[in-house]
Amino acid sequence: MGCVQNFITVEVIMKSFFRWRATLGLISSVVIGSVLGQSLPGLSLPQEQVIQKLQEVPIFTITNNQGAFLVVSREDDSTVAYMYLSARDAQAALEKVKETDPELAEDVGIVVVPLSEVYKKIKDNDNQLDSPNFSFVPMRQQIQYAVNVFQNQERDVPQYLGVPLFFATVKEQGYLTYSEGDRELIPLFFEKEQLDAIVAKFKEQKPELASNVEINVVPLESLMGAFDQKENDALRNMVIIPSSESIRFIQSLQQQQQNQSQP
Repeated sequence: MGCVQNFITVEVIMKSFFRWRATLGLISSVVIGSVLGQSLPGLSLPQEQVIQKLQEVPIFTITNNQGAFLVVSREDDSTVAYMYLSARDAQAALEKVKETDPELAEDVGIVVVPLSEVYKKIKDNDNQLDSPNFSFVPMRQQIQYAVNVFQNQERDVPQYLGVPLFFATVKEQGYLTYSEGDRELIPLFFEKEQLDAIVAKFKEQKPELASNVEINVVPLESLMGAFDQKENDALRNMVIIPSSESIRFIQSLQQQQQNQSQP
């Protein structure tokens, strides 16, 4: 995968790998429709809950050897740090840095950090004038899938799609959920292909509801904002599932670490 630096928060991601595998197993085996609670205006999710939800989502970015984000200057003199949902996109960005500024490229590399760390940086930077903007870079194919969802439902395509997250609902039933203990959790996917596989299983289990299943899209950025502004059963029970590519990448890092630890 090219240059991937060690970064302390990688350990958080690595520890989450086993939970992802367990979660995917639960989703594939139990999928049901559920009606969840209404919103409670004026409240927001506790910060510890938000952090917990986001800390298992891997984000790929470019930093220097001291862990400072690589920032790009804009024409308006502002700066932006790009956060990639795809390791391959981050690698392509690093290759472009190598082409345009070989000297700088010697001191930077790709790191993987939890989304919770980026979220905290954004919160910390809200009141700092010179802080960079953080821009999430979606996977191009998933943007097209999101556009297709709106077009297939004859709905206007929003001007801003952000990083699309896909989830499913069943008309007059509620969200498509899976059971974990006594909770019904709502999975949101960065890859529509993952959701399509779950929807296919649900339709096999409940063919009488197959025609009532609807795919929905929400931008990651809007969801993060909702965590800060609202509290309801749906938000509390939403689980963001990393992409298959991310899970494979973390698995490869895990294997590399195991190999390096062997005599």
